[in-house]
Amino acid sequence: MSDKKFILQVFDKFDEKTTTTSNPKMITVKMIKTRETPWPTYNLGIRHVKNKDFESLLIDAHFGGREWFFLRNGNIIFSTSKGPVKVSPEVHGDSDVHSGGIVEEHETYPISKDDFLKICESDTLEMKITGSSTYITTNSPNFLILCQQFYNNFYDSSKFTTSLEKQAKGACFIATVTMDGYDNPKVIELRQFRDEWILKRTWGEAFVNWYYYYGAKAAKAIEFSFVLKKLSYLFIVMPLVAFSKIVNKNENHESK
Repeated sequence: MSDKKFILQVFDKFDEKTTTTSNPKMITVKMIKTRETPWPTYNLGIRHVKNKDFESLLIDAHFGGREWFFLRNGNIIFSTSKGPVKVSPEVHGDSDVHSGGIVEEHETYPISKDDFLKICESDTLEMKITGSSTYITTNSPNFLILCQQFYNNFYDSSKFTTSLEKQAKGACFIATVTMDGYDNPKVIELRQFRDEWILKRTWGEAFVNWYYYYGAKAAKAIEFSFVLKKLSYLFIVMPLVAFSKIVNKNENHESK
């Protein structure tokens, strides 16, 4: 696949620096809902930076919630089929508190190409994300796909070609970021509705192409907003799921 749609490259002519990021830039790998911290999210992305003096492959992390996680004092350990891969922040990132008490933390974790390949070659990807005094564990097939797509588009186009099809055929941008995952049951239900009903209509392909363009833009706005995720769940995802159930029920009734 010659189309490099899973990476974005920007060249800064003043610093003679090329920055390559994953596309999407970040995906949600964990959402935790508790009474104390409603709707906090943990997001990861991939970035490569190169100029005439150095180059570096990086994993970018973003945490948003109502309590500090203190990413700068922890690390990420990936459990891969070839052993654990541990990355630690080399330079502390930014942190901020917004109106309403929302905390945001950004950290950057350098990773070698060899360790990145270990992640990409795994069948499943579990990770442990630690802060100064707390940690979370999660299984993130969505981030594994993102890593494989980045490796294919940036390093070697002969590798992980099946992952290129997964997002292209399986993307459901708004539902995915709202429900925190490509494999959430409601996201799967909506993908099936798209494939088995929408795409079989004369207008279906044009609608899906329109949605992929504008849905990706909307998902970027929703991804890091707790309020927008709630609104998307109530007014977009749940009505669509309800509509798909009604359509499926009527079609099953007509087929009898």
